[in-house]
Amino acid sequence: MIATLNGQIVLSLILSIPAQGVPWADVETSSDVALSGSVVLTVDGVPYQMTIPAGSGGIYAGRGRYRMAAGKARWGAEIPGQDYANDMGVKASLVATDAARLCGELIDCAGIADLRLGPHIVREAGMASESLPKPWFVDSYGVTRFGPRPAGEVVLTGSELQEFDVSFGVVDVAPAEKVSRFQPGFTYQGRTISDVQIVLQNETLRVRLFASGGTEDPAIEAFRRLVEACDPLRRFRASYEYRVVSYAGKRMNLQIVRNASRMPDLQRVPVRAGISGADQEVPLGSLVVVSFIDGDKTRPAVTSFDDPDSPGSIPLRLSLVGEDDLAIEAPLPVGRVLRYGDVVCMPDALGKPIPYQLIPFSLTPSLPMPPAVYISASRVRA
Repeated sequence: MIATLNGQIVLSLILSIPAQGVPWADVETSSDVALSGSVVLTVDGVPYQMTIPAGSGGIYAGRGRYRMAAGKARWGAEIPGQDYANDMGVKASLVATDAARLCGELIDCAGIADLRLGPHIVREAGMASESLPKPWFVDSYGVTRFGPRPAGEVVLTGSELQEFDVSFGVVDVAPAEKVSRFQPGFTYQGRTISDVQIVLQNETLRVRLFASGGTEDPAIEAFRRLVEACDPLRRFRASYEYRVVSYAGKRMNLQIVRNASRMPDLQRVPVRAGISGADQEVPLGSLVVVSFIDGDKTRPAVTSFDDPDSPGSIPLRLSLVGEDDLAIEAPLPVGRVLRYGDVVCMPDALGKPIPYQLIPFSLTPSLPMPPAVYISASRVRA
């Protein structure tokens, strides 16, 4: 077995490890036994301490599909503000440790043991991760650490290197040895690896490295810097993939997916979905696309959502048209919008829970098979 999740065989996975921030993984298992909360994802012999946030996956069509974060998946949680005062300078480790305690994450402050801030610091209420000095990252043990990642060099054999896109710094690898030798912070041909993506598909492991920095051609590097100096807002005329880490009302707090993009994390980003009247809440960890309206860096907006095949594509709440829509309620353990084919439990006359399958009304057979709930609604608020 190349990968397992709490002992269950993993059929496919995408594990994204950034140089800074929280690693995330999308996993599909062969088991119909549901998992939740703290789990251990083992990839090529290396265990990763992960957490499946509420609503970020479950069982469908006899297989488990989950999205999970390294550590406790709590750095996006809201924590209260607090004042700190010390004439010698407030220790950064004290502020970070308090934030970790409030949100429930594990932390190692060895990298900032000697770092002192000003004599009077106000930690404003907000996301717990905003209290952390950068750079920081969550390792495979689920522990948050500070400072740059350990350095090293990636050396590939001719058979391992599948493709190297020099323009974008993307290296595709068919690893002949352990994938653990590919780490953010390492270098490849003079470029620093900012993101590592490990993919398992059809019982085959592949690694994609996102590298930035130096180039073999000084003229190209000089031209790139010249373009950036002449047009510093150029990168805000593109769309970027972000991850939802928390909510601020109906707005989203987001973490950039690819560190290589050099885009910042964003807070309180409004949602401008492509459907008029739509209002939704997606599970934490879901991927969204962010665009900057008119190329203005002060006007980010979420313009689209996750891939339909991903674990984060099913919203926790979806409202279409308005509050007069038909509401569907069912005691699903994961608490999310229902799909045709999902099984829900409803009590019989004696209060005994009976499983039912949701079937579109238009597909109602003349003689239904096992108990089913037939649904037909033109406007639905789930």
